[in-house]
Amino acid sequence: MRVRGCRSFITICAVSALVLCVPAFLQAAMVIGHRGMGKANKTIPENSLTALVFALAVGADAVEFDVQLTKDGEAVLAHDQKLERLSSGRGCIARTSYAAIEKLRMKDGSGTIHPAERISTLAMALEAVKPFVRDDAPFVADIHIKVYDGLRGDWGGISGCPKTKYRRLVRKTIEEVRRAGLTGKVLLSAFDERALDYARKLEPAVKLGVLSFFSKRYIVDRAAAKKYDAVVLNWENAGKSIFKYARSAGLLAFMWFSRTDTDRADRFALSRTDGVITDRVQKLAGR
Repeated sequence: MRVRGCRSFITICAVSALVLCVPAFLQAAMVIGHRGMGKANKTIPENSLTALVFALAVGADAVEFDVQLTKDGEAVLAHDQKLERLSSGRGCIARTSYAAIEKLRMKDGSGTIHPAERISTLAMALEAVKPFVRDDAPFVADIHIKVYDGLRGDWGGISGCPKTKYRRLVRKTIEEVRRAGLTGKVLLSAFDERALDYARKLEPAVKLGVLSFFSKRYIVDRAAAKKYDAVVLNWENAGKSIFKYARSAGLLAFMWFSRTDTDRADRFALSRTDGVITDRVQKLAGR
């Protein structure tokens, strides 16, 4: 009996329990290390070079990390607007020079300071992941462009920090990606579509993915109309059918968790999406 794809899935499984039909997208689903080895890792600081390299070394297909600008325009890896949770420093990243940030040490998920871990520049991060580029993976890094601008982009709460100069941040990111020779091997993701549209204007070849907390078809429709490459949706808020709808629109469909990142949830999501941005890299990398 010759089977093409999974059209005869129900029939085959009813006839023989020995025959397993695996969808093509499941075989290619990516494990993407969230901030490297996760936001709450007890031994490795998030967004550190160690986290990125370790995640890829243990089998992640790609890593996700956050990028912001310092006061003097250096692109650095950091999630929060302020330094307190992330490092031995204090204050807004956008009001701190890179020379000052370079002297700080990073904290892991338990709040422990690591004397050898410094906040990385985007240039350092790209050089660190470059050896892990693979022909069979669409990208090696998902670079989250952090745009803090009130209700637009990422939600940072009431921080007192300056609004992100998103055009400046996007320009710097594109410059570093080009310099590293990774234009076709990174995905730029953002909640703020202004950043993605500007990135496409600067570099038509770069891959783009819109981030969203919500499961709405208009988000997929708009991403397809703008010729983005992917949607990156929050799993808890996304109806499962939205991932299928995104694929039907010609987009890659990735997901991330905000609350229920468990081994079971990750594996379930992997079976329905093109990739999972996970804190549980070691659990999934050997799937």
